[in-house]
Amino acid sequence: MKLNLKYLKGFIGYKLFDGKALPPSSISFNLTSKCNLKCEMCWQYRDGGIFKKESPLLLEGEMEFQDLKKVVDDISGSLKNITLWGGEPMLHPDFAQFTGYIKEKEKYLNIITNGSLLKRFAKSLVEMKVNNIVVSIDGPQEIHDEIRGVKGSYQRTIEGIETIKDFKYNYSENLPRIEINFTISDLNFDRVADTVKILQGLNINSITISHLWFADKDMYEKNEKIFKDELKTSSPYFHAFIRETSGVNLKILTSEIAKVKETRWKIPIIFLPDLDNKEIFQYYSNPGNSFRFIYCLVPWRTACVLPNGDLTPCGDRPDFIVGNLRKERFSQLWNNEKFRSYRRALKGHKLFPMCKRCCELFLQ
Repeated sequence: MKLNLKYLKGFIGYKLFDGKALPPSSISFNLTSKCNLKCEMCWQYRDGGIFKKESPLLLEGEMEFQDLKKVVDDISGSLKNITLWGGEPMLHPDFAQFTGYIKEKEKYLNIITNGSLLKRFAKSLVEMKVNNIVVSIDGPQEIHDEIRGVKGSYQRTIEGIETIKDFKYNYSENLPRIEINFTISDLNFDRVADTVKILQGLNINSITISHLWFADKDMYEKNEKIFKDELKTSSPYFHAFIRETSGVNLKILTSEIAKVKETRWKIPIIFLPDLDNKEIFQYYSNPGNSFRFIYCLVPWRTACVLPNGDLTPCGDRPDFIVGNLRKERFSQLWNNEKFRSYRRALKGHKLFPMCKRCCELFLQ
């Protein structure tokens, strides 16, 4: 596997240390579990998602600005990149204040959003020179709204992108970059090329076409066994990733992807992961096959702060907690025994069974 240079620090820790890691250069904040959409493929809010029913993660109070600031200050020396996500991060009451503080500290800031509140924050996002915003658009208007579960969400997202474009022009700014993420599902697999064509008309920097993250029951059960046997815990929230993919017509999907690849577009197109036709069939029919993506460096290079201050080695594992940042400093938790045990277990298996369709794996 060819390694992206920004993952080098994680790779060094992975190879040389017994579960320990060098100080992280990046961190992500899941600012809030609240969301104003109900996306069909989302492991948090879709039918069967972890927040579909009452969840302890929803009941615990969110960190306020002073708490968030302390985390950044504690690791500011090594920290270069910060990602804000959720839920919908712009629903956090201190979103604008925290965003401003991150940019005052001269950190690279990436925001992952459904785009519905972009118009409200457009002026400040441009003024603060936020580096990058990833916006989800999953089809033409009627398809996008169906997937998002809220009518009018497509139009609000487009208006937000256009408003940012206007402020960038008025202020002679190039930032923030706008990346569109299109996630393939059984509702839009036949509209990939159409969507790319529509998006070419927007003032954006790139389009990522992401294959669906999913798992089957066998992967879930194998994952549970590893967690119970080696980490003395369980990972019940991973049930939210179990889903049926037979609704994706793979012949049509491969044809759609071929159309996109055969056309010269003015906006760069990225496939996550980039698979040939044979691999696409394997991807959806054999979720246990990780192809050439054979290990994960995430817990050696970053960590995720959950809304209530809990720290987890992986943002998509909100049920494995190494400590709470309201009670302890980040520097006390980064290489504590629980974090190290997670790294050792992951390295021993190269990948946990439920990791084999994770987008972070493919970004390496």
